[in-house]
Parts: sequence; structure tokens; C-alpha cells
Amino acid sequence: MKHDIEEIVIEALMCGEPSVIVEGLDDIKFYDNVINKIGYHANVQAIETIEGYGEGCGAVIQAIKDIQQLLERDKRLELYILGIIDRDARYYRSEIPNLKSLFVLKYYSYESHLVTKSTIRKQIALMTKVNNDMITEDTIEKLFSDFQEGLHQLYYFSLEALKTSCDANYVGCVTYSMKAGNVCGYNAIDYLWQQIEAKVTELDRFANDFGIGKTDFKYIIKGKWLLFAWCDFIIRKSKQFHSCCGDTIPECQMCKSGKNDKCLWKIEGNFQVNQIKNYLCSYDVIDLNELDYLCQRLRLLAS
Repeated sequence: MKHDIEEIVIEALMCGEPSVIVEGLDDIKFYDNVINKIGYHANVQAIETIEGYGEGCGAVIQAIKDIQQLLERDKRLELYILGIIDRDARYYRSEIPNLKSLFVLKYYSYESHLVTKSTIRKQIALMTKVNNDMITEDTIEKLFSDFQEGLHQLYYFSLEALKTSCDANYVGCVTYSMKAGNVCGYNAIDYLWQQIEAKVTELDRFANDFGIGKTDFKYIIKGKWLLFAWCDFIIRKSKQFHSCCGDTIPECQMCKSGKNDKCLWKIEGNFQVNQIKNYLCSYDVIDLNELDYLCQRLRLLAS
């Protein structure tokens, strides 16, 4: 049986366990892991499981709006309820209200926070037999730099989607509703770029109006697209490690001894994008340094 939003808040107070309201099914595991990792206890609940609401950002906003008077009457309740929403395109349309107990992510969505340098070492360790000492900072920096350079087309696809989202009179060929595979897949990239390339100057002007640059990719690239591109990149790069052993990356002991067929840099198994995405969302891999601002807000809830 579903409870209404006021019942959720009162129950949280009575039970002494805050409720964190999130946009949907995909968010639950991520926020559960973050909360557990910082040693807190809270009930993470998808908004669609609450009476009278659907899923998504707008539903979370409406739920928090609906309890504003309740929060005003009893200040204790602010410690027991928090709605978390993605920043997404609403930020650029100035559609995010200033509400008590509503928290907006720094980047486009929670997936955007999973693309970090610090997780590269763990990803490589998962996919190969090398130890941490062999995965040097130079290797990590080079991989992340190569990834950023490879975002050129996805950056412009995202500007196209953002312009489409912000300008009701603009009909774009890329929208944020498109799935990652239809934007980041190999065939999709070539097809879309044929349509977008001629718009680069126009899209640069649009970006300039909002103060957006290429280093702001986490703010405008849809999180699911960015994470798909990141996982695909790591998988493709990992398949090249063996051929780079002793050249651009440290030589492993097996290759030093002439047993190249047993190279420790060889990829272990046939990894898929969804497999790496789930791994990056796991308790042990989430980078709390990237999420420090979120952790600080969560710590303000009753413990």
C-alpha cells in the first residue's frame, strides 16, 4: 500500500530514520550506497512509490512543494525529508524552485559523478591481472585525457539537445529523450555528426550565451550518455593494454620473462557496457570525493 507524502514525513520523524526521495528506480541503489558509505541510515524511496506521484524530477519537485507548509509548522521535519533531483536541462531553463528539503545535483545527473579519474585504477584491476602499483598516475591521466578529447562530437550532440530543450522554436536532431545507444553507438555517432557538424558555429554561440565550454561536459551531457561513452571507452582501451605493455604502460613480469601470452595486462573476459556501469555504481567503487558536496548535505539529516 502506498503512503502519501505527509505520511512519509511523519513516519520518518516517528521512526527516527530520514526519507530521501529520488526520481526513480535507477537512483535507489546509487543513493543507498552513498548513504551507507558515509555511515548514515536513511530510507531511499522512489517518488513513484508514493501515493499521487509519477516518476521523475517534476514529481519530486511537486512532492516537496506539497509539504512546504508542513515543514514550516514543524522545523524538526526538515531533518527527516530530502528530495534529490538531477540538475539536467531544467537548470538552463531556470525551472528549479528554491524549496526547503530539495537538493539539486551539481552535474547533469547522478551518473555524471561516476566518470572520474579515481575509478580508473579499480576498473583496470577488475578487467586485468595487474596490481595497483603498475597502474601509474601517468597511465590514469593519459586515459582520462584521451577520453575527454574523444567527447568532441558528444559535446555538440548535447548542445543540440540542450538548445532543443531550451528553445521552443528550435527543432533539433538530437534530444535528451534519446537513448544512449542511439547517440553514442558507433553508427549513431557518424550519422548524427553528419547533421550536427554544419551547426557547430551556431551551437558555439548558444554555448557562449550560457557560459558553457568543453570542460563543462558533465553539466550538459546527459548522464546516461556520458556513462555509456565512458564504459565503452574503458572497454576499448583495455583491449589495447596487452600491445602497450612495456611501451606506453609499465611492462609486466610475465612479458619481462618472455611469456607474452600470459601478459598481466590482457583483458580478463568479454566485458559489456552494462556490466561496467553496474560496477561503477557499487559500494566499493563510488568516489566520495566527487560526491563530497552531496555527502555534506546528507549529513545534515537526522542520524
